[in-house]
Amino acid sequence: IAKQKLLDRIESRRQTFAGYKPEEVRKLDNASVIVQGNYAALIISDSNDDFETEIRRVISEKNQ
Repeated sequence: IAKQKLLDRIESRRQTFAGYKPEEVRKLDNASVIVQGNYAALIISDSNDDFETEIRRVISEKNQ
């Protein structure tokens, strides 16, 4: 359920930004939703891969 809510959020923001700040829509096109254990995260950034790696690392450390 959480993953779908975050995917819906991306779509909602995409529609908003298309008319407001179209140059930022590419970030939404490349957005990442990650789910790991009991955690879900939405990443909208120029550095999605870096953030995803760090988020997964922190979650893994918390679960140890």
